[in-house]
Amino acid sequence: MSEKSERLLKIYSRLKRGPVTIEVIKNWAKTNDIKVSERTFYRDLKDLESSLMMDGERIVVSEGEKNKKTWKIEYNGSQNKLTEFDINSYLLFRNFMPLPVVLSRQQSLDNIESLFYATYSKSRFEDFVTVAENQIVGSHFYEVADMVSYNKVLEDSIWSIQNKREMRIKNIAFDYTSISSEVAFPLTLMPLQLLYHRGVVHLAGFAVVNDNFKLIILGLDQIKNTNSPIKCFKTKNSWIY
Repeated sequence: MSEKSERLLKIYSRLKRGPVTIEVIKNWAKTNDIKVSERTFYRDLKDLESSLMMDGERIVVSEGEKNKKTWKIEYNGSQNKLTEFDINSYLLFRNFMPLPVVLSRQQSLDNIESLFYATYSKSRFEDFVTVAENQIVGSHFYEVADMVSYNKVLEDSIWSIQNKREMRIKNIAFDYTSISSEVAFPLTLMPLQLLYHRGVVHLAGFAVVNDNFKLIILGLDQIKNTNSPIKCFKTKNSWIY
């Protein structure tokens, strides 16, 4: 496959997730290590506009203020149009989602976004491109640094809750949830739910402390072994960290 064909395929894949302006496509290209000029992107989009032959799809080009163009794919089988309130609600959900969740499930979220857009592509998403990229933004300040450990804890927490399995938490790296001095680690936890509170995803569950059941709430990024990377060993009744 030629370099241009590969680039056109990538741009087409991006269009399937929603409308783009030339600025949006340039910013997207930077994060995907695509290094071509703005003029080349205009030619690429024009080529896609004139040559897209996928059944049930067409590229629609609209012009806004100062002749600013927006490109989007419109699907013939799209459902009824969304209102402005609906689209803003979708953008709030997409852009304010916690960064650790976004990064740990990027491919899944892209797939969901593509399906959502394909269903409602006849809505006026092109009117909200600037809002989506620049005006509804999460800073994700101080959310998570160690994504490898975080992803492992998140996946194992979900699995343990769904399968009603205990978790053996070996240690924590720091304490911002005011853990009682009675609680000692390693700790066997019976996880009940994942709780999103104040910008942090927490794991809530019960543990036996001094022969009594005690509610324990830990931030997922607290659950670490500071001496070595976290390893998860499947035993008969528990996950051990």
